[in-house]
Amino acid sequence: MNDAVVNEKPLCATAGSNIPPVKAVYPRVRWGTVSYDQFEPADKLNALECSGLVTNNLDYRSYRRNASFCQFDIAEVISPSLGGWVTNKESRCACVRPTHSEEREPLNRL
Repeated sequence: MNDAVVNEKPLCATAGSNIPPVKAVYPRVRWGTVSYDQFEPADKLNALECSGLVTNNLDYRSYRRNASFCQFDIAEVISPSLGGWVTNKESRCACVRPTHSEEREPLNRL
Protein backbone atom coordinates (compact mmCIF):
# COMPACT_ATOMS: atom_id res chain seq x y z
CA MET A 1 0.00 0.00 0.00
CA ASN A 2 2.75 2.44 0.87
CA ASP A 3 4.43 1.85 -2.49
CA ALA A 4 1.14 2.39 -4.33
CA VAL A 5 0.43 5.61 -2.42
CA VAL A 6 3.93 7.09 -2.67
CA ASN A 7 4.31 6.23 -6.36
CA GLU A 8 0.69 7.13 -7.19
CA LYS A 9 -0.09 3.72 -8.65
CA PRO A 10 -3.80 3.17 -9.29
CA LEU A 11 -5.56 0.62 -7.12
CA CYS A 12 -8.79 -1.06 -8.15
CA ALA A 13 -11.31 -2.14 -5.54
CA THR A 14 -14.55 -3.91 -4.92
CA ALA A 15 -16.91 -1.25 -3.58
CA GLY A 16 -18.39 -1.66 -0.14
CA SER A 17 -17.50 -1.56 3.52
CA ASN A 18 -13.81 -2.24 2.90
CA ILE A 19 -13.26 1.18 1.24
CA PRO A 20 -13.87 3.69 4.11
CA PRO A 21 -11.22 2.17 6.43
CA VAL A 22 -8.70 2.19 3.59
CA LYS A 23 -9.49 5.83 2.79
CA ALA A 24 -9.09 6.70 6.48
CA VAL A 25 -5.62 5.13 6.68
CA TYR A 26 -4.50 5.97 3.14
CA PRO A 27 -6.26 9.20 2.12
CA ARG A 28 -3.91 9.78 -0.84
CA VAL A 29 -4.67 6.50 -2.63
CA ARG A 30 -5.09 6.93 -6.36
CA TRP A 31 -8.19 4.88 -7.17
CA GLY A 32 -8.64 3.11 -10.47
CA THR A 33 -11.83 1.13 -11.02
CA VAL A 34 -14.06 0.84 -7.94
CA SER A 35 -17.05 -1.33 -8.71
CA TYR A 36 -19.83 -3.27 -7.02
CA ASP A 37 -19.27 -5.90 -9.72
CA GLN A 38 -16.96 -8.36 -7.99
CA PHE A 39 -15.06 -9.30 -11.14
CA GLU A 40 -14.65 -5.94 -12.90
CA PRO A 41 -11.77 -4.73 -10.66
CA ALA A 42 -10.14 -8.16 -10.86
CA ASP A 43 -10.34 -8.05 -14.66
CA LYS A 44 -8.71 -4.60 -14.59
CA LEU A 45 -5.88 -5.97 -12.44
CA ASN A 46 -5.36 -8.85 -14.87
CA ALA A 47 -5.26 -6.33 -17.73
CA LEU A 48 -2.60 -4.35 -15.80
CA GLU A 49 -4.87 -1.31 -15.60
CA CYS A 50 -4.36 -1.34 -11.80
CA SER A 51 -1.32 -2.01 -9.68
CA GLY A 52 -3.31 -3.76 -7.00
CA LEU A 53 -6.78 -4.74 -5.86
CA VAL A 54 -8.39 -3.80 -2.54
CA THR A 55 -11.04 -6.34 -1.67
CA ASN A 56 -12.47 -8.36 1.19
CA ASN A 57 -11.52 -11.88 2.23
CA LEU A 58 -14.61 -13.53 0.79
CA ASP A 59 -14.08 -12.01 -2.67
CA TYR A 60 -10.39 -12.89 -2.54
CA ARG A 61 -11.20 -16.55 -1.87
CA SER A 62 -13.66 -16.60 -4.77
CA TYR A 63 -10.95 -15.17 -7.05
CA ARG A 64 -8.60 -17.96 -6.03
CA ARG A 65 -11.19 -20.54 -7.13
CA ASN A 66 -11.48 -18.93 -10.58
CA ALA A 67 -8.89 -19.98 -13.17
CA SER A 68 -8.62 -16.40 -14.46
CA PHE A 69 -7.56 -15.07 -11.05
CA CYS A 70 -5.93 -18.02 -9.27
CA GLN A 71 -2.51 -16.29 -9.44
CA PHE A 72 -3.71 -13.49 -7.14
CA ASP A 73 -1.89 -13.37 -3.83
CA ILE A 74 -2.31 -11.24 -0.72
CA ALA A 75 0.22 -8.43 -0.56
CA GLU A 76 -1.03 -6.86 2.67
CA VAL A 77 -3.90 -7.20 5.13
CA ILE A 78 -5.08 -3.65 5.66
CA SER A 79 -7.95 -4.03 8.11
CA PRO A 80 -8.13 -7.51 9.66
CA SER A 81 -10.96 -6.52 11.98
CA LEU A 82 -13.48 -6.01 9.16
CA GLY A 83 -16.25 -8.58 9.02
CA GLY A 84 -18.03 -10.46 11.72
CA TRP A 85 -21.11 -9.43 13.62
CA VAL A 86 -22.62 -5.98 13.23
CA THR A 87 -24.75 -4.64 16.08
CA ASN A 88 -24.98 -1.80 18.58
CA LYS A 89 -24.65 -1.43 22.37
CA GLU A 90 -28.41 -1.46 22.91
CA SER A 91 -29.13 -4.66 21.00
CA ARG A 92 -28.84 -8.26 22.20
CA CYS A 93 -28.96 -9.64 18.67
CA ALA A 94 -26.89 -9.16 15.56
CA CYS A 95 -28.23 -6.96 12.79
CA VAL A 96 -26.18 -8.66 10.07
CA ARG A 97 -24.95 -12.21 10.28
CA PRO A 98 -21.66 -13.12 8.57
CA THR A 99 -21.51 -15.91 6.03
CA HIS A 100 -20.57 -19.41 7.10
CA SER A 101 -17.06 -19.00 5.70
CA GLU A 102 -16.49 -15.80 7.69
CA GLU A 103 -17.52 -17.56 10.87
CA ARG A 104 -15.20 -20.47 10.27
CA GLU A 105 -12.26 -18.44 8.89
CA PRO A 106 -11.98 -14.93 10.31
CA LEU A 107 -10.48 -12.27 8.03
CA ASN A 108 -7.32 -11.91 10.08
CA ARG A 109 -6.31 -15.54 9.48
CA LEU A 110 -5.09 -14.93 5.92
